[in-house]
Amino acid sequence: DGDGDGDGNEDYDEHDKKEDKARGGAAKVPLRGLLKAVVADSTIFHFPLFGSYFMPYYGSVDLANEKRSFIEVAVLFFHGAARNAKDYFCTMKTLVEQYTAENQTAIEKYAILAPKYHYKIDFGKNSSHIDFDLWWNGSKPFGDWRSGAAADEDSSPKYNSFEVLDEILLQLSDPFKFPNLRRIVLAGHSAGGVVVQRYALVSHLRPPDLATDETLKEMKSVRHGIEVRYVIANPSTFGYLDNNRWNYDWDPINSEWTEMEYKEYKPELGRRNWDADSGPSRRRHTGLRAEYRPWGPLSPALEPRSEQHPFICKTFKFGDWPFGMNWTEQEFGNLVPYVLQHPHLHRATEFYSNRHVVYLTGQNDTCTDDMLGKDTFGNAICSASCWTRGKKKQCARTLMDVRCPAMLEGPNRHQRAHNYMKHLEHFFGKKVHTLLQVDGVGHDAMGMYKSTVGMDALFADDIPSQ
Repeated sequence: DGDGDGDGNEDYDEHDKKEDKARGGAAKVPLRGLLKAVVADSTIFHFPLFGSYFMPYYGSVDLANEKRSFIEVAVLFFHGAARNAKDYFCTMKTLVEQYTAENQTAIEKYAILAPKYHYKIDFGKNSSHIDFDLWWNGSKPFGDWRSGAAADEDSSPKYNSFEVLDEILLQLSDPFKFPNLRRIVLAGHSAGGVVVQRYALVSHLRPPDLATDETLKEMKSVRHGIEVRYVIANPSTFGYLDNNRWNYDWDPINSEWTEMEYKEYKPELGRRNWDADSGPSRRRHTGLRAEYRPWGPLSPALEPRSEQHPFICKTFKFGDWPFGMNWTEQEFGNLVPYVLQHPHLHRATEFYSNRHVVYLTGQNDTCTDDMLGKDTFGNAICSASCWTRGKKKQCARTLMDVRCPAMLEGPNRHQRAHNYMKHLEHFFGKKVHTLLQVDGVGHDAMGMYKSTVGMDALFADDIPSQ
């Protein structure tokens, strides 16, 4: 059992570790090994970007210097908070080998790339690459590579994490280097899924379906005839397109979440003190307010639910990027540069509906850490479908995002995925994109993508667009 990010937590980074140390230490996040480097022959390349700057990636092809006329499909696989890009490259290579063997397809037709979003700590003491490889600092949201933030000011803040992806996709579109390329797949699980979803939402590249729109002539685009597919698995959160959110609560009598109600959210409708024991960070810090047990919806600190305050928590940041598309924030410039500089930001939502997006959700990715306390036998309380419930009689600690803007999307990742599809249908007035469930799998990257459903989402030609 473990988290598909390899470190057990999509949101656990150096900032969390420092906070834990300051508090005397929290529970250590184990390396659970689901994404092991099963193949040794991976190579790290440094893709030239802007002037003297480069983006490192593990890959099977040198984008800058090779011509591969036989490649038909390129797969970009995004790491999570552990930034273990080599593991992700090796994992995807194994998946491609299995898929091509089963379908009698030549593996040489596939290019695999795993971009590496560095932190300064990743370079080591003697690395010369720190002088030209882009790196980020992880601060939320203006240094967070997950949401399109600029590189650290000591690296090159003129360039950002999503602009890098634009350049990689355009390079793959080069008819001289990759004349037979027909598909680009961007895939990510957990925090990697957050990257792919937010990039799909605000990409500066024109959707293929709008190639003839004369009002978008200044927008760059991948080469005509290349499909761009986004395969997003078990992210903690999604970027919402309006001010509606989900109203629900935990029913302790029946040990289940109440029915999800979709309605307009206003901060004054939220219950106060959700953060009393969860802190401002992405996860709950053990021991932050030890007098509150349990925490979350059963915490004595949380204002009781009422008709005046029906939503589970109160926040003025529910629509801020990367949780939403707050137009007020855009007017004041309080956005990461990539979003702020979008050539047609007010049409980004329209573009999103035209992109080929496939969401994967694990049937058992319903765990809520220790949010709901323990029963009389000392076992953590959570939904019966939580993925370790039947094995260990406990709830897996996947350490999802539990900040208030995240909780307004739903109580767990599985529910958030279903809620988001309903949100999209409501917003666009029709069904868009595709949601596929992987049965019997929780928050497990290999379990998701190695499944028949996951393999088809990644590689099959015939995936429904709606």
